[in-house]
Amino acid sequence: MNPVKSVVWTIFGTLGTFLAFTQSNQKTNEMLRKKKIKIAIVEDDFFYNRTLSKYINSICNSQVYPGAEFEIKSFTTAHDAIHDLEDDLNIMVLDYYLFNPDSDEKLNGEDVLDAVNRHCEDCK
Repeated sequence: MNPVKSVVWTIFGTLGTFLAFTQSNQKTNEMLRKKKIKIAIVEDDFFYNRTLSKYINSICNSQVYPGAEFEIKSFTTAHDAIHDLEDDLNIMVLDYYLFNPDSDEKLNGEDVLDAVNRHCEDCK
């Protein structure tokens, strides 16, 4: 299997496990508020970014997971992702090699992870 496809399937498998766990917890606590799940997609390739966004939107909705409310944001540069970083982010789908034609500063996925760790100590 292509290494990129392998990583993508690993990401989606992990996402599915997380969402299934959330759904099972929500079924037992239906009277509680919906759990808000924030997802960020950081991918510089426009086509791949849109493909990931559409796929994640198709599987992360209140019809599939009635106990959850999803907020999905998409970024095409590391700078934008770092600038709009939120403390309560749950999931980040992150490309390692990020190209930003508008900046001389070159940032990659590792730089974004460092910013996440500095900004949100409880993020995993």
